[in-house]
Amino acid sequence: MEEFLTEYSYLGIAACVWGTALGFPIPEDIILLLSGWLCAKDYASLWVMLPMVFVCVVGGDMVIYGLGRWASPLVPKIPLLRHIMNERKLAMAEAAMLKHGGKTVFITRLTPLIRAPIYFTAGALKMPAWRFFVADMAGALISVPIVVLLGWGFSEQIEKLKDYAHDVQHLVKWGMAIAVVLIISLYVYFSIRQKRQMEAEARELDPQLHHHLDRPVEIRPMGEDEEEEKK
Repeated sequence: MEEFLTEYSYLGIAACVWGTALGFPIPEDIILLLSGWLCAKDYASLWVMLPMVFVCVVGGDMVIYGLGRWASPLVPKIPLLRHIMNERKLAMAEAAMLKHGGKTVFITRLTPLIRAPIYFTAGALKMPAWRFFVADMAGALISVPIVVLLGWGFSEQIEKLKDYAHDVQHLVKWGMAIAVVLIISLYVYFSIRQKRQMEAEARELDPQLHHHLDRPVEIRPMGEDEEEEKK
């Protein structure tokens, strides 16, 4: 992702912001921090990046609002959006919207909470578009510059964190490989153990069943038993 963002800067950040609005599994605030980091490293201009990111953020929020208003029955069925539009989150969002109304939209924009379900629910509850736009824009005027400027001001710390992540990347890969092998081994072990336990219990319940466990059982076609009884 770093090469993509440094190569395309504005277009890359805009694509990522819109991607997060449509369910891309990266927190929006991480993208905003990276936009500030790009400006600090002279890959982009801070004075161009700030208004561009602001427009993208508010535009993405309006898209989610529109999906809730005009396509609410279909969106939770889309695999890409299902993980952020599950029933529990939508129920929480609906309770907050019914209780606090537009204040919920404003406060949600200021905090990295369940933004997408809130905006989606605002549309589904037919909150007036102008009211949603004003509340969301007011929150974005505060939150977006703060997060972008944090990325710009702490660019050196982001560099150190990036280098540290690169150093531990190989350890993480080895750890994941070992964990996968361990899980598979435990699964095989407990599967075999459970099968043997079931066989032992069957033998205890009826000693006559042991021959079914040691050799295949002949299964007659349906109706054959009835024909023999008639004979």
